[in-house]
Amino acid sequence: DHLREAMPFDRIEVRMALKALKKCHATFYFEYFKSDPSGPSLKLATGKQEVVWVRRDARKNPEPHPFPVAVQKAFQKAIMDQYPN
Repeated sequence: DHLREAMPFDRIEVRMALKALKKCHATFYFEYFKSDPSGPSLKLATGKQEVVWVRRDARKNPEPHPFPVAVQKAFQKAIMDQYPN
C-alpha cells in the first residue's frame, strides 16, 4: 500500500516480519521507510507477501509441501528474534 513518494537517491529502509506460519505457507509483512539522519523515519509504504512451498508431483504439477527443516529452523529463529522472551 503506497503512502508517500520517494525520490532517487533517498535512503530506503525495509523492515520485514513473519506474520503467519503454517505447515506449507507463510505470510510476510513489509514496511518501507525513508531514512532521514536529521529526523524520524517517514513511512512510505506497507505490503505483505504470502508464499507457499511446493514440490512437483509425479506428473510435474506443483503441490504444497511442508517447508524443509532448514527453512523451518530459519523461521523459528526469526520468530524468536521478533518476539524475544
